[in-house]
Amino acid sequence: MSAKKDIRALSESQLVEILKEKGEPKFRAKQIYEWLWKKTAHNFDDMSNLSKPLRDWLKETFTINAVEISDMQVSTDKTIKCAMKLADGNVVEGKMIMKLGDDQVKFNLALSLHAANDEKRNHIMPINESNSLDNLEEALNYFYEKTGSRVTFEYIVFKDFNDGIQDARELGDFCKKTTAKVNIIEYNPIDDGEFKQTTPERLEAFVRHLEGRGVIVNVRRSRGKDIDAACGQLVNKNKSTVQVFK
Repeated sequence: MSAKKDIRALSESQLVEILKEKGEPKFRAKQIYEWLWKKTAHNFDDMSNLSKPLRDWLKETFTINAVEISDMQVSTDKTIKCAMKLADGNVVEGKMIMKLGDDQVKFNLALSLHAANDEKRNHIMPINESNSLDNLEEALNYFYEKTGSRVTFEYIVFKDFNDGIQDARELGDFCKKTTAKVNIIEYNPIDDGEFKQTTPERLEAFVRHLEGRGVIVNVRRSRGKDIDAACGQLVNKNKSTVQVFK
């Protein structure tokens, strides 16, 4: 018997397709999503507006694993960064964007992006393998719809990895899809690190391309400077007890 999948790992669109195969109408997915992320249901029996046969099928097919905040930091400028611990012990940054949208929190939401294509993001942020850019786009648009607040993408530029014009083009496309602005962060090399700091010329060309697309861009390190705003730092604090799952 195969292991049950955590239903919280599915996007609403994925849930629509799965339920469609069972002959369920599209609005069922929205009902289930609201139970999971707005009403914070911990078991399928709580979902009282679903039929009993559907609830039984959900119990047989999925689990609702717990998500807890293992670390939260709030900057003086109200930037919020979270490390979320999943049931399997992995730690995730910024997992509950849709929940934040439903709660209409009055914070600036800054999200570590660092690449706007799945292949590169998979390389530096393994969470992307199970939470792709398509899923992220859906969550961010939901957040914007609920709050009217633009998300800020934190984007660390690495030399010859994510600092080219094609990378800027992909980032610009994603910003337009999600009504986002960008904080460009210059990378500070670390000992034995895989990446190097980009050149001033490449950085200038990258920023110029984004601005030419009408994207709001800041090149600075001040946002969240009093918290761990760099890629993976918040998660790396939890390395002693869990496997990194950014």
